Amino acid sequence: MDGDWRVLVTFQNEGHAVFIMNALRRRHLSDELRSRLGERILVSSSGCHIFLYAGTMQTATRAGRVARDVLDEHELQADLRIEHWHPMEEVWDVSPEGMRHNAAKERRAKHENEQQWQRQRSLHTGLPEWTVRAALSSHHDAVALAARLSADGDSVVRRWKYLIVGATCEDDANTLARKIRGYAPAGTSIHAERVGADALQDVSFHNLKFTALPFFPPGP
Repeated sequence: MDGDWRVLVTFQNEGHAVFIMNALRRRHLSDELRSRLGERILVSSSGCHIFLYAGTMQTATRAGRVARDVLDEHELQADLRIEHWHPMEEVWDVSPEGMRHNAAKERRAKHENEQQWQRQRSLHTGLPEWTVRAALSSHHDAVALAARLSADGDSVVRRWKYLIVGATCEDDANTLARKIRGYAPAGTSIHAERVGADALQDVSFHNLKFTALPFFPPGP
């Protein structure tokens, strides 16, 4: 998340903030920080606050050390802290626990968006985005498992001892894989995989429907 970190420097006296901001401008701090840290830092101010915006936590931490050096040079005191922007809550958060919590929420939201995109693409093209492949130990077991899945309404392509079942998205494929694992005899190799361009060239693949499981939006 580029630019989602900042150093917040807070002064008790607005005049001190103005003085340090002017000192930073005279020193061309943005260029100095870029030279020292290898990344551009944006510096701004408002009232009693000075802000140093960075792209990563590591760069923000190093920028904070530089800011502390400038304060010590001019023998001024200020509160300095590192904050992270969370787009889900639209707030700056200083809490490491909050950072971890919100990062997890952001990952879940990103994952759900990707699943929805895959479902919509699959429904639009009429082809599965994912497949579950099962390799059984015998032709007899493959025929029996294909029959059981077909009875559940799953569309199965069988080739000798191998089965392929389509799914609209990764989550559906993983759910389907768990179901197949419950049906299949011991020793069956089962794995879900994203459909590649080479699979779409297979004529038999176009006869493969997909298992569209009910979609439930993520909880709070």
